[in-house]
Amino acid sequence: TIPWETLDRDLTKVPIEQLQKHDQELLEGFKQLEMSNESKKKEEELKQTLRNATKYLMDMKNEMNTLTNQLNVRRKELNELSRVYILTLGRRRDHIGQIRPDNFDEKGVELSRDEDVICTDMFSVPRPTFIGKQLSPQDLVVGAGMMVLARKKDDAPEKFQKAVVLNQKEGGLWTVRFASDNSIVTIPLSAIADFESMNGKSPISSEGVRVVARTRHPCRPKDASALYSGTIISKYDIQTEQYAVAFDDSFEEYVSIHEMHLMKAQPFNQRGEWDRNLVHLLVTPNERAPGPSDERKMFLLLFFASYPEWNMVKMNEKVGKNISVLHRNGEGWVAQALKVDRHMIWLRFNPKETGFDSMQGCLDFPCKHHEHLDEKMYRGNPRLKQVRAQCDFDKALEIYRTSNTKPMLNLHTYIMKELEKRRNTRTRQEQRHQRRLHAASG
Repeated sequence: TIPWETLDRDLTKVPIEQLQKHDQELLEGFKQLEMSNESKKKEEELKQTLRNATKYLMDMKNEMNTLTNQLNVRRKELNELSRVYILTLGRRRDHIGQIRPDNFDEKGVELSRDEDVICTDMFSVPRPTFIGKQLSPQDLVVGAGMMVLARKKDDAPEKFQKAVVLNQKEGGLWTVRFASDNSIVTIPLSAIADFESMNGKSPISSEGVRVVARTRHPCRPKDASALYSGTIISKYDIQTEQYAVAFDDSFEEYVSIHEMHLMKAQPFNQRGEWDRNLVHLLVTPNERAPGPSDERKMFLLLFFASYPEWNMVKMNEKVGKNISVLHRNGEGWVAQALKVDRHMIWLRFNPKETGFDSMQGCLDFPCKHHEHLDEKMYRGNPRLKQVRAQCDFDKALEIYRTSNTKPMLNLHTYIMKELEKRRNTRTRQEQRHQRRLHAASG
């Protein structure tokens, strides 16, 4: 009901309080009317949202039905695979049962028992222990009364013998008495080694360590094995308990750690730190063959300057393959490959005048019918012409022999930089030559 309809038409007779009351009621009526319109808008929005949700729900139901159908197909495939697997497994069991021997269980027990015995033997074999750190001068102390290995002169072919240290002389020299003939000789530190073997005191990093090792000299095949000085050039082989040693007298061999002894002179720099790049300074020369001694020093210098990257000749060829190599006297030779032993190879140096086709050119190894000069050589030895060319060995020797300024402690750095300069110069010359050829052909 409109509030005005309840009022008297003659407004002059209506009290002011009643008029205000009706005005207030009228305002509230208008407000209710406005709220009703806003509610209708919200109702429409909710209905639209409901329609959208219903549509989404239907889409989800359709997607669920599709996934359910796919899952049913996969289940059928899985059931079929399971059936085939069970069938195949049964057939395999039938076949195994047909070929299984009657004493299969007894043989299995015996094999298990043998395996336990082998494991016990393996663990009972003593393994070498390691210092666990790099060498330091404190590990190589020499004192009066100490039992050592020593040689009577500092010469590469000289053998090491049992001796006792008597006292120290000026200039880093030591006086020792040799047990074989009681002779007293004054020798440098580079001619002294530990009496005990390296087993139990091998350094954690062994490549470049100076050692005395027992082997047979290739130039004295009829002599018994003896102790000679050399340098380790490989990691420790756990299976054979051996190191590869580059001996100072220009030959290589694998030697057991039980037959190796640390030399007292090791490559320490001015700060007292062990540095394998200085080991070439300690190589003992052969007084009667200075040329090969220089080559041995240069080999160790280049080898450790490039370590651990160093090229080796692949030797997968059959026995009798001709190998271009330098003889120990420096003369070019063609040797025959006999046998590969890890990173080394046995080569046979037949006399040139006999020829390979003669009786002296046989490939029996070891040969019991003829006398041969067989030598075991590291496959990265620069006496192999392929290795020699790859490492620019002759150029390095030329730099070493002709340069007037040779810093001894940094000689490896100096030679490597000089080789790099020459390679760059050669590359620029080749590039200029190619440009001239290209211009002439154009």
